[in-house]
Amino acid sequence: MPVSYVKRYLVNLSLPKQEQYMKRLCSLLLLVLLASCSKYLDDAFTIEVLTASVSSITANSATGGGTIKITGTGTVASRGVCWSGFHQTPTISDSTTSDGVGQGSYVSNIKGLSGLKTYYVRAYAKDSKNVTSYGSIVSFVTPQ
Repeated sequence: MPVSYVKRYLVNLSLPKQEQYMKRLCSLLLLVLLASCSKYLDDAFTIEVLTASVSSITANSATGGGTIKITGTGTVASRGVCWSGFHQTPTISDSTTSDGVGQGSYVSNIKGLSGLKTYYVRAYAKDSKNVTSYGSIVSFVTPQ
């Protein structure tokens, strides 16, 4: 609807009718704005990743895991742990396990380790948009 038409229409209305018309117009605009934003609000969520302590440590394996908590709507497409024996901040570019999908607790079997070495491990979760979240880093030393 052209602005000139609205101006012409409002001039011909009494003041109470003008106020009523403007209230309805503002309400309609607010509804359109909220409807267009709801798409982005539906996608908003956070993932909290907690790293479990490492146990059952041998010269070549260990047991770890984590817990995934989701706030809002969204999905966890993959989860597991990542570890490194070379640097203190492991990422999914290092060695990883793949331990299912979704939220909740899980156990990870860490394999391919060497004896007498310090390893750094942390839980991770990847969402449906391929964004990775990490838990805290835990270190352990393998026996000989």
